[in-house]
Amino acid sequence: MTAATHGSDQTAILASAPGTLRWAIKRSFRGYISALEDGSEAGIGVTLTEDEYEFPGDSIHIAPDGRRIFVKFQGAVAFDGYGGLLAITFAQPWLELDGDRVTLTVEDALTGGVRHAIARFTLAPALLDAPTGVVRWNNCSPELTFEGVRFFGDTYRVGAPLDHLSFYLTTAPPA
Repeated sequence: MTAATHGSDQTAILASAPGTLRWAIKRSFRGYISALEDGSEAGIGVTLTEDEYEFPGDSIHIAPDGRRIFVKFQGAVAFDGYGGLLAITFAQPWLELDGDRVTLTVEDALTGGVRHAIARFTLAPALLDAPTGVVRWNNCSPELTFEGVRFFGDTYRVGAPLDHLSFYLTTAPPA
């Protein structure tokens, strides 16, 4: 990995191919679910690696205002317990970048595909591996929004940390 990249440089780099989002969601919540007699956790279209889910890249879109960038990922992780009374699905996560501020949204299959802005964070410095064209953002620290608190069933408070997430994108390697 080479130079760290900041601010508007990241915007230029995002005109690339989506890579992968790595995220454990919230390990304490996952532990709670696994301790339930009927608790279940299932990944759909994702890979569980080293206790983190890998969501494959889907696409990158720039908003019509030219300011916001949407980095879209595929797959879902579903949690269930208490005979179905606890049912949460994190599906199709998107990162909405606006400068160095990022909003993490997920689709909720239980509400007909409505997107929820569950967390926000400041973009960590990017690391560019020039020979491969891979740009990584490691250890980003998402914190729950009010909507995220509601999504988790009012279990946590606004600003509560979720597990760190990392993502990478692939640019064209230098010629």
